[in-house]
Amino acid sequence: MNNSIFLRIAGFDFKVNFIQTEKSYSREQFKQKFIDKYFGFIKKTVKDNPDFTIDIINTLDVETIYKKKKRAFFMLTFLLKGENTVQTFYHVSLVQLSMILNKVLQVLLIKNKGFLMHASAVAIGSSMAFIFTGPSGAGKSTIMKLLNSRYKPLADDSVIIKKENDKYYLYQTPMIEKVSWIKKNDKKYKIAKICFLKKEKNFFINRVDDKSYILPKLVEQLFAGKQKSKNEYLGIMRFVKEFDQFHILSFAKNKENLLNFFEKLPND
Repeated sequence: MNNSIFLRIAGFDFKVNFIQTEKSYSREQFKQKFIDKYFGFIKKTVKDNPDFTIDIINTLDVETIYKKKKRAFFMLTFLLKGENTVQTFYHVSLVQLSMILNKVLQVLLIKNKGFLMHASAVAIGSSMAFIFTGPSGAGKSTIMKLLNSRYKPLADDSVIIKKENDKYYLYQTPMIEKVSWIKKNDKKYKIAKICFLKKEKNFFINRVDDKSYILPKLVEQLFAGKQKSKNEYLGIMRFVKEFDQFHILSFAKNKENLLNFFEKLPND
């Protein structure tokens, strides 16, 4: 089997090198799990100089840090080997690898007018998307599942928003989410609407033009958590200034009525 796999995520090219190890079965087993997980993002080739390289190696000496007061052990999962290269290990889990990719994507997106945020999403037609966001319990997963029979699900909890050619697009993330059956790939979708969810007994959608309302709501959903950088704030401020399709969507947990409501919504 080839010792390198190429990925394309949100328009960025990754080269993943599976470095030879004495225990070849460990490498091949890890590689097969990797292929199964990231199948939709795999490409036969990418550009000569990929945006990021990930080297996966074997190590017998797993470095750990012990925090005595917390009685906690922390295991080394990756090392920065250069501006565009990280080194990780065959002993990491797919969840940990997903977290590494998440960190790398955040760095690349900050430099390229994009960001990661907590949201669910569905496709509208073949090239557009509705994004649903809000705090935990707002109904992000619920509304995606209710629409699933008629609208292709794109995300359960995480999306990438990126500006390309003066338009904003949604890309699917490679992250492991609660709903595992969503098919993911590197296709982009023009964002039709971003909806802040509100659970109600009836169905309403109201456009929001007040940027002072929108900005803090979106900042709360950034994937950076408490460690948001100045550049991430600037990126999301630019997005709020330039994008104008923000809405508050009130909905009830009624599949038939929700589908009928969506059929009447304009997409632009």
